[in-house]
Amino acid sequence: MAKRYHEQEVVAMLKKQVEAGKMLFMPNCGCGLTAKLQEKGGADLICVSATSYWRMKGQGSLAPLMPYCDINEVIMQLAPEIVANVSSAPILSLSGATNPLYPHKEHLKRLWEAGISGINPFMMKIYGDAIMEQMAQIDMGWDREVDFVGEAHKMNMFSLAYAFTPDEARILAEVGCPAISSHVGSTVGGMKGAKSGLTLEEATQMSQEIFDAAKAVNPDVILFAHGGPMKGAREAEYVVKHTDAVGFIGGSAAERMPIEKAVLAATEEYKAIMLYDALRTERRKIMSERPEIIVAGMCDTKFTELRFLAEEVKKAGGDVRIMNCGCGVPCDWADISLQDILDAIGEKQENVFKYPRSTAIKTVGKAGEVKIMELYEAGEVDGIISWAGSMGTTTVTYLMRALPFGVPKIMMTDMASSDVSQWLGNKDIYIMNPTAEQGINIVTRKMVANAAAAVVAMAKVGDIQTKDTKPLMAITAYGTTTHTVNRCSEYFNKKGWDTIIIHQVGTGATMEDLIRSGQITAIIDLTTGELTNNMYDSIYGTPKTWNGERVTAASDMGIPQIVTPGGCDQSAYGPMATMKQEYLEDYKSGKRKTWQDTGLPYIHNEGVTIMYPTMEEIEELSEYYAEKLNRTKGPTVFVLPMQGWSAYDQREEVCSLERGWAAGNGDAPQWLPDEEEPRFSKRSVVMRKILEEKFDKTNENLDLIIADLNIVEKEFADLCNQIMDDMISGKWKKGMYRDMPCVLA
Repeated sequence: MAKRYHEQEVVAMLKKQVEAGKMLFMPNCGCGLTAKLQEKGGADLICVSATSYWRMKGQGSLAPLMPYCDINEVIMQLAPEIVANVSSAPILSLSGATNPLYPHKEHLKRLWEAGISGINPFMMKIYGDAIMEQMAQIDMGWDREVDFVGEAHKMNMFSLAYAFTPDEARILAEVGCPAISSHVGSTVGGMKGAKSGLTLEEATQMSQEIFDAAKAVNPDVILFAHGGPMKGAREAEYVVKHTDAVGFIGGSAAERMPIEKAVLAATEEYKAIMLYDALRTERRKIMSERPEIIVAGMCDTKFTELRFLAEEVKKAGGDVRIMNCGCGVPCDWADISLQDILDAIGEKQENVFKYPRSTAIKTVGKAGEVKIMELYEAGEVDGIISWAGSMGTTTVTYLMRALPFGVPKIMMTDMASSDVSQWLGNKDIYIMNPTAEQGINIVTRKMVANAAAAVVAMAKVGDIQTKDTKPLMAITAYGTTTHTVNRCSEYFNKKGWDTIIIHQVGTGATMEDLIRSGQITAIIDLTTGELTNNMYDSIYGTPKTWNGERVTAASDMGIPQIVTPGGCDQSAYGPMATMKQEYLEDYKSGKRKTWQDTGLPYIHNEGVTIMYPTMEEIEELSEYYAEKLNRTKGPTVFVLPMQGWSAYDQREEVCSLERGWAAGNGDAPQWLPDEEEPRFSKRSVVMRKILEEKFDKTNENLDLIIADLNIVEKEFADLCNQIMDDMISGKWKKGMYRDMPCVLA
């Protein structure tokens, strides 16, 4: 329910915004929904108006001036609806003042009782001088509007009045009007907008002349602008930058025109949807005939090989376009030239040829990312294939990583037997060894023909989605959190969800991208171990070529998410032989806890050594969680298991084969008890203190639950399942579950 404010209160509110450097904005509204949205968007004032009422009926702004409408009665009809949907913004009314049978004092009192704090008098001057002269002769002229403002001032009700001329602005200021707006005619634009002969510059100049007259009387008058070519935010910004205006009044620009755009766009978007069977049939028909395949590579040095590859793709049934990514010398035979690629970022190939090789590769790669996505979005890429050495592989995989998951990508490279992670990133790129970087011979002919057939065949598969496709939930995992992962997965599979289990060895990057693409719509981020992997530059961290950040996509997309520090009691490092000397020294010095009395970390297997995080690193991790989750837009719960974060993080008394660490082997390798409460992990105690301090308590989407459990216990899985179930069904609220025996806070 809206609050009412006296004149000086409204003036103080507006001046506070101006002092903070914020432009004032008063939109008109003709229904409760738009009033609610306008306040939520930050409107300083909201004006209930008959013009908006008629605009919402699909008519023009002049309709309420016709004989069939009593604008004051329309306002009284709308007032309860508007007042009920506004909580704190002052409400004004676009009230008519010219009725000689309606005393101003009685009129204003009625408005106040309806919940309205002030007036924005209906601009009778819009009728034009000829009609206004006749109205003045019968005591229905603009003088009554001036008296209306003066009476409101005496009754301590706020007024924001329109002035069409400097003289009008002066007169309004003289009767005590605290805020005055220039009016340069009906707003242009949209489906029902008026036409205007004024340019924005002319309207701006006219407004300033009006402002000068008002300020000559009252230097503290609050100035707004409205109408004519001022049809949106861009125009409003121009006016406040070039005049003394500090505010803008949006009539059509704040309600009719945004609604026209939104409803039109939404309707067109729905009508663009093809029935699934028709869409599938059409797409498969096109792709089954001749999918569009991009053959990309270094055309300046591998022209023979790329032409041969293109011919093999054609033989396999694909249509081909060759894209030149070579950055050594000019080459004019490719379908898509190097300059075509570089145009995407405004670069010239002459410059690229002069750059150091590493700079040239990165420049072409970045431009290629933009270009390939332009082609893809235009429906001109069904797959991509290349044949290259190290330079070409590095360049072309920029393009491949830019394309969405599911678009076939084959990289034939003689570097296939080396560490290919830098080229793969987090995308579904098929790396194939052609045995040679170049040369067409009895060996490479067969290899290239196979690859060409593969990319065409994959492109013909198209969309494999079926009518019974289920929503997809991600659950992150380590072997040491498997029991809980499986219990959560089984629970939601029975609830009608597909679950994708994301092993925390770098594929969390892929998961984040799938969330942003809309394919994953809920997540139990049970195992965030990649965060500690990244701390040590582990080969099992997120790819260096990935531009994202872990634990951000779900918050940005607003999907239901549960986050825990699962697996962060450790870091999955590479083989012991690859461990940096500084880390080995940490174990020798006691900075990091060793496995029993070995003086070394625990070895998970030949390829994975378990790093032991320090308390300083746990503090850093806690700060990271708070920073990323505080911005969440959707239901988010961080569940902190006080008794340990994995099967490797539990005390000897509770260890068992079922819990992932067999009894009789002492404490699990990562266990570190708290000195004051030995049942609790010291890491959990440290993290709890930081999260309780750093989490944004004003964010109703974010909650912190402290669980008296180890992450491997079935009760922990059941707690996560219940929280996620409530989120999905819309029942979840911050503060729930505190009555459960396993929840401490």
